Amino acid sequence: MPGSPSVTTMGDEIDLSGLGGPEEDYRLPRLNQDKWDRRYMALAHFWAEQCSKDPSTKVGAVLVGADRRDLVLGYNGFPPGLRDTEDRLNHRATKYLYTIHAERNALDNAKFDTKGATMVATLFPCEECAKSIIACGVRRVVCEEIPQAEPWQSKALLACDMFREAGVEVKLLKEFTSSGS
Repeated sequence: MPGSPSVTTMGDEIDLSGLGGPEEDYRLPRLNQDKWDRRYMALAHFWAEQCSKDPSTKVGAVLVGADRRDLVLGYNGFPPGLRDTEDRLNHRATKYLYTIHAERNALDNAKFDTKGATMVATLFPCEECAKSIIACGVRRVVCEEIPQAEPWQSKALLACDMFREAGVEVKLLKEFTSSGS
């Protein structure tokens, strides 16, 4: 932006235009962003393993505020007050009817402004989660590879189209699970 102050450090430009007042939009530097994305992904995997009771697919999400000072965790599971019985969890069709996805769980529990936030998820978001992510003003999604099995692949590809149209950046960490990061 012409006339706005900026600093260049080790090749990364830091936009300081928002420091003039609270009404202006600003972003903190994205130095070592890949390292942070991987840390948040590891946290999402940990949270999924600790909290999700889904016997077949444990999904975690970390919603990180635009300033990287706020974050909220989510996992796939039943809403509070609904019993996650073995019968419900082990009957796939019933389980899907009851389950809130990890991304939606994180968005629902955010106590901070989600505009400009980053959503990190252990699976690629479906089209329903994509709509919620876009509606909440999330600007960046970090996730693992697009699923190859149906119906999840079609849902993820539709989500890709939605993200592209809405201007949401998508970063795939393809090697995350195989590299053990």
